[in-house]
Amino acid sequence: LAIEVLDGSEEAEYAATGALHGLPIRSGVIADIGGGSTEVARVIAGRIVGAWSFPLGALSASAEWLTEDPPARKQLKAMRRMVAETLATSAPSGLAESDKLVATGGSARTLARLAQRQAPYPIPRTHGYSLDRDTLRDVGAFLAGHSAIERSAIDGVRAGRADSIVGGAIILEEMMRHLRADRLTVSSGGIREGLAMRAFGEPVPQPRLVRAVTVESLLRHYRVWDEDDMEARAIRADTLSPDPIEDPFSETLEAARLASMLRALADAGTRPVDALLGEDLAGFDHIMLARVAAILHFIDGDKDAARPFLSLLPGSEKRLLRRCAELLA
Repeated sequence: LAIEVLDGSEEAEYAATGALHGLPIRSGVIADIGGGSTEVARVIAGRIVGAWSFPLGALSASAEWLTEDPPARKQLKAMRRMVAETLATSAPSGLAESDKLVATGGSARTLARLAQRQAPYPIPRTHGYSLDRDTLRDVGAFLAGHSAIERSAIDGVRAGRADSIVGGAIILEEMMRHLRADRLTVSSGGIREGLAMRAFGEPVPQPRLVRAVTVESLLRHYRVWDEDDMEARAIRADTLSPDPIEDPFSETLEAARLASMLRALADAGTRPVDALLGEDLAGFDHIMLARVAAILHFIDGDKDAARPFLSLLPGSEKRLLRRCAELLA
């Protein structure tokens, strides 16, 4: 058995490849917050153009800087200052307007789970969840106010994460501040998925293609995929706009196409919305999931069920979603 040891930049590249797979993001910064280090990669148009590794681990930094339990305010400030100084001297600069910040690793996923529990939220998975800086700060402050034993009893904090989650929150907060990012997107993919993709020589695919393939796989799994039927459903959805490619709401029209295809699941006795939200569908962030779920609920005439998903979408899109559902019903 041959063992290959990755250096920090290689680890960052593999983590970025795995984190982006299944997310509709092509450009930005990907941060993998590990226990002993943080890897960062910059991606432009799906291509990795830079990779860095820093000795900023959620566990190692917590053990060194947050020695009191719960940590004292002066310790939190000292660690925050250390992280900010490290990023200022070594990390990539701020995001461009269209760039996104993507975070992967156990700390990011734990913080996303806790944020989702703060208020009713209609989508159960953390992959693709968008976390804003204010919410991250509030969750981090809440965790810092409890001891490790108390944190381990909080729903959403898994075993082995209680000692490091406060440090992980500080690293993510300072990363957002350094990059001037208002939000970050959480990915469940990482280095393992990246290694698998590189082993097969696969580049990061276009998000629209990933969504189409993953929905087809789902329908084949339920044995309801029929080429002629799916083509007819797609054509019907495409006629909702004379030119969906140039339409500013093209992702809404894509959601209509996917909703039309997913309705075939009813023939297998499965509620399309349940499959949409219950399966691990690649290529979907929470915005696209909300679009498709809202259309499916509108088609069923259930406006109340659609309302929580509409709350995640811009107001300018809601009327178009209703119109798409009316034409597809």
